[in-house]
Amino acid sequence: MQLIFCNFGFFLFLAILINSQATKATISYKSSDVTPVDSHLYRFNLRRWDLKSLKDDGVSGPFDLIGEHKIFFISRCGLISIFQRNKGQMGLIQQKKLPFHDEVLCQDRQNTKTTGVKDLLIEPLNDNRLTVYISYLTGITTCPKLRIDRLHLKIAKTIVFQDRKKLFETSKCPKEPIVYTQSGGAMAAGAENIYFNVGDFGYMDSPEFPEHGTIFSIEKRPPFNRRKIARGIRNSEGLTVVDKDSYFPYIVFSDMGPKGGDEVNMLNSKDLLIWSWFKNIDFGFSRASYGIAYDHDILKDNKPVFDNHSKGKKPEYVYVPSIAPTAIKHYTKFLFKNWKDSLFMTSLRAKTIFRLKVDDRKIIYSEPLVNTGERMRFLQIGSDGTIYAKADPDILFSIEKIETNMVFNPQNFIAANKCFSCHSLKSNGSVPDLTQLTSEQITKKLNAYSTGLLKNPIMNGLTRNLSKQQIKAVSLEIGKSGPNKLK
Repeated sequence: MQLIFCNFGFFLFLAILINSQATKATISYKSSDVTPVDSHLYRFNLRRWDLKSLKDDGVSGPFDLIGEHKIFFISRCGLISIFQRNKGQMGLIQQKKLPFHDEVLCQDRQNTKTTGVKDLLIEPLNDNRLTVYISYLTGITTCPKLRIDRLHLKIAKTIVFQDRKKLFETSKCPKEPIVYTQSGGAMAAGAENIYFNVGDFGYMDSPEFPEHGTIFSIEKRPPFNRRKIARGIRNSEGLTVVDKDSYFPYIVFSDMGPKGGDEVNMLNSKDLLIWSWFKNIDFGFSRASYGIAYDHDILKDNKPVFDNHSKGKKPEYVYVPSIAPTAIKHYTKFLFKNWKDSLFMTSLRAKTIFRLKVDDRKIIYSEPLVNTGERMRFLQIGSDGTIYAKADPDILFSIEKIETNMVFNPQNFIAANKCFSCHSLKSNGSVPDLTQLTSEQITKKLNAYSTGLLKNPIMNGLTRNLSKQQIKAVSLEIGKSGPNKLK
């Protein structure tokens, strides 16, 4: 009897020990490299982690961010890994397989290429629960089908999935030869809908497969109504919703062309709110592309197949030669103020993270921000403005602001920019007289210029790189002059 109690006590202690360690980092990684990078507008740090515990094999699985410090990864074969970030360290705190991982058409089991989990989307729900959307290939190798599931997730001592619901599954088997790399599955969240795409599986645009080469929207709440809003898409691996909480949101997505002709496309508010109810927006593939068909022989004087976009909605931006664009996200944060409202996009062939400058919903230029030397596949933007990008197979990069130890001196700022040479009684009313304003009034004005709420080329340029604390310091220093003290 005593032996039984001893054994019971030992196993109870072991169970408590295991549970107590469930939320602690079991494996920690330090960033292997931090490289300063100069771009068009900023110098930033590119940080790299090699996360071998993810167990991705060849092709990277997706990830998303939970709060400020947790990163949720899922491998192509359905292995979930949750990491906690602490500055330059990344700690694995939980790992568990998807409860339906055996339904995922995974390359490890089926010896096929770029199958399995395609994308991941996480949104907060309530009571420490999350809503998780997962797109993945299921079925068999001769009949792969793209499926979208919604689950509720609770992270406590272990990862608990609840309320799994199928939202979508393609109804027909693709024709042979099946191109698994062109199955789509990218997702993005709007205010009321989830948007996702379906690739053409290599069979181009055909009435026989009305679900292939498309973009759908589906409601987040019952009855989960679904509608097709666009067609004529080849292989889109990136999708984002811009201004999703406004009355006039729009969708931006990347699409890989054949030989060249990689596109960035937009579905504007009119497309989403009006025309797509009556007629799917057609982006033209496989009847139009600025790329070239694979069977086109450049040595012969034959008529090019493609290299035109006479049919379908024209792209907003085109890359020739091909960069193989993947994830795309809209930047809304203030960590890098001058990047606000830009689009960030990863690429496989170019191995580069691009920044797309957007002005009045038009792409003005594409900046190759940094070449990582790795095939870049997924991208997310943290709540603090840090940019995370994942490369094949298990590499994570982050773009971070370089911290400086220089002490900001408001007196030097005021002197360097000669604030009082213009903004005093000597201005004769042509510009505001700062000596007549209180510190609080000045702070309010400068913050409005810094965020772009007020427009003035000179003032926007002076304030855009100032933090709120620096603006307050400048305002207090100017305010010391007091009303009429600088006559």
